[in-house]
Amino acid sequence: MGRSWGSRHCISPGIVRTPLIVNSADLAPLVNRWLQDIPMGRLCELEDLQGAAVYLASEASDYMTGLTSSLRGGTRFGNALRSQ
Repeated sequence: MGRSWGSRHCISPGIVRTPLIVNSADLAPLVNRWLQDIPMGRLCELEDLQGAAVYLASEASDYMTGLTSSLRGGTRFGNALRSQ
């Protein structure tokens, strides 16, 4: 795969804290339920994604192919959705 397709990677974040999420009164109850399911106790910040992006773009990841980096604060995405 690597030789013919190059490196293909994916960053799969959990729920990212954005102005839409934190400023919406309608979403506040939902966000509180999501936070209960996230072991780290907080939503993903854009800064949390930077390290993974830098690593995947660097030569340090040259031998990797087809990686999905799950950055979800210790939870699976389905857990957060179940709490809706």
